[in-house]
Amino acid sequence: MRENRKYGLTRGRWPVRHSTAGWGLLHRLVVLTSTHPSSAHWGPKVERRLREEIAKLDLTVNEEKTRIVTFTGGEPFDFLGYTFRWVDWQGRPGKKMVLCRPQKKKRTRLLRNLSEKLRGSLHWPVEWVVRNIVNPTVRGWVNYFSWGNAARDLQFVHWQAETKVRRFASRQRPKRRGGRDWTTWSPSEIYGKWGLFSDYRVGRVAGPAGGAT
Repeated sequence: MRENRKYGLTRGRWPVRHSTAGWGLLHRLVVLTSTHPSSAHWGPKVERRLREEIAKLDLTVNEEKTRIVTFTGGEPFDFLGYTFRWVDWQGRPGKKMVLCRPQKKKRTRLLRNLSEKLRGSLHWPVEWVVRNIVNPTVRGWVNYFSWGNAARDLQFVHWQAETKVRRFASRQRPKRRGGRDWTTWSPSEIYGKWGLFSDYRVGRVAGPAGGAT
């Protein structure tokens, strides 16, 4: 039985994003059909009708990025930078829930980008670098991904951002030249004096509305 056909989340609680920019391709679209046996016939009908409507708009489905998944059977899918999974609800035996977390590659890309920017900024004062390079980079990512079940990912980014700033400050003046070890910087210096971004709460924005880097 073919279930839960992924083309775009168009109903209910989930975000919707339609885009026809670029090469005449339709992307960022998910459609869900019911998994109930009595609704199994809707899958092929929805797919056929969707393709007909797309053709009327003179657009093309990106077949390489289009796939059909059985979501309730445990198959995850990625959408707008998030990975969606159907998992057991902890503490509620027999109950299921949709788990929505940032894709790991998005988190990795952010931290790699931050490291590259810091390596090229050793000639600037740490406070200036934090306020003008680190904060805009981290804040933009957090604003987008502070939604769903992202708490662990945000905590990890928080820890990594602070660690990178600590190490950056110590590299500017190594301990052997009278500087300080990266573990000795106090939170009051990092978040007070330098002003490092610190708002990593989930739900601080309404949710994703477009792509993320």
